[in-house]
Amino acid sequence: MTRHPISYGVAGPGRTERRAQGKKLRDKCSRAEHRRTILGKDKRDPVALIEQSNQDRWEHLLPVRHGRMLESPFAFFRGTALLQAHDLAGAPSSGIEVHACGDCHLMNFGGFATPERNLTFDINDFDETFPAPFEWDLKRLAASFVLAGRWRGFNSGDCRQAAERAVRAYQRHILKSAEAHNLELWYDQISFDDLRELADNDKEVAARLETVAKRAKGRNSHQVFEKLTVSKKPSSAID
Repeated sequence: MTRHPISYGVAGPGRTERRAQGKKLRDKCSRAEHRRTILGKDKRDPVALIEQSNQDRWEHLLPVRHGRMLESPFAFFRGTALLQAHDLAGAPSSGIEVHACGDCHLMNFGGFATPERNLTFDINDFDETFPAPFEWDLKRLAASFVLAGRWRGFNSGDCRQAAERAVRAYQRHILKSAEAHNLELWYDQISFDDLRELADNDKEVAARLETVAKRAKGRNSHQVFEKLTVSKKPSSAID
């Protein structure tokens, strides 16, 4: 077994140095490069990629999946995370890799109950996670606001504004997190009280939040356990 040396008592780079290192990465990939519509690979076959993603799925459920994807461009987008990953594979990247969600769109955020019996709002889909450039999640999230907005009949200006506000919110939170200590980040969460404050006396939004909060109480690890396991009668034989 190979042992890797561990250094104790050696401080890592400070916040100022890390910020400078991050800005230096713009020499490799400027923010302006992300404006262009770039597919990572010149040729692709969307149908072949979808069929590839179906290989490990239950065959009798594939018609249901494909039927849902036909509902709208947004529904197709939701069901084709692999397709977007393929498109972004060679796209501009700063080189900062994270453990990405892999399917970061607005419908994969929601409320659930934590083990401490608190209601929190966070991302709730992790079956596509993999190491990838951080830009992938952010681009998929922004694109989802545009596609969902078009599907619901909003004009292009509203869709653009929603995407921009999502990206700015991400930027603000990252800047705030960069100044926080590790323990603060560990306990950081968005509570339903935070969401109620954001509603800012909007009665319609407040009513929707209360409905979501009631549903969130039933979404916890016990619910997932019930879905992923089956009960078996104990064997009468004793080994």
